[in-house]
Amino acid sequence: MQNTEILDEGFANPNLPELEVYDQFHTAADAKHLISVLKSNGIVHEVEVPKQIMDSVMGGDAHSPKVFVKLPLQDFELVNQLVEEDMLRLIQEGKINLKKHFLQEYTDEELLEVLRKPDEWSIDTTVIARHLLQLRGVELNHQQIKALREERIQEMRKPKKGSAGWITALFLLGGFGFLLFLWWYVAYLTVLIICFGMGYYFWKDVTTDPKGGRFYTFDLQTRSHGKTILILTAVTNLVFLIWVLGRNL
Repeated sequence: MQNTEILDEGFANPNLPELEVYDQFHTAADAKHLISVLKSNGIVHEVEVPKQIMDSVMGGDAHSPKVFVKLPLQDFELVNQLVEEDMLRLIQEGKINLKKHFLQEYTDEELLEVLRKPDEWSIDTTVIARHLLQLRGVELNHQQIKALREERIQEMRKPKKGSAGWITALFLLGGFGFLLFLWWYVAYLTVLIICFGMGYYFWKDVTTDPKGGRFYTFDLQTRSHGKTILILTAVTNLVFLIWVLGRNL
């Protein structure tokens, strides 16, 4: 579950399939250009600031993205094209000062890395990186850029292996965390939230690539561990609570 503040739902349509995160920003101001492009082209979207329960339990990252722009999966590639066209227009009209842009300090190899990893950068930044390379005489055609990004997407689609330390800790908490009930209720509830939340995360978490493709984040073994942690936590705590209630009746 998550508590979500809707910042912009002017084009949201409840009859459409669930929207997925297309891009993420640290502030609403950073997302302004993308939102403008979406509105001017009538693209269904939502702009949200999620507040995950796990953030308060495990500690939030002050540098993590705060604003998420969500679109239907089928619109990802179309919006990539629209944003790129609009950014090129702004550059040609002189409305973006490339001489003062932080990418100006990047080497050619670093700019190529930006193009190769669109999942780590905003679409605006990748367009500027490509334009700076062109100004430096490094020409890349559409097929070359597509090949770079396809290579990155294949890397992204390789399932990750969950942390052995986390999985071991979750198995212990799932199997014996109920003992905290006898000591401190808040700690007990915190352990329940962590076990159920992380178990589900390892089991069911899905990643979306820049083209809108979706795939499980973790490998089969990690997903199996996540499912087992969920079941173990549910069973041990259910048995324990039944035992407690039986003693008090």
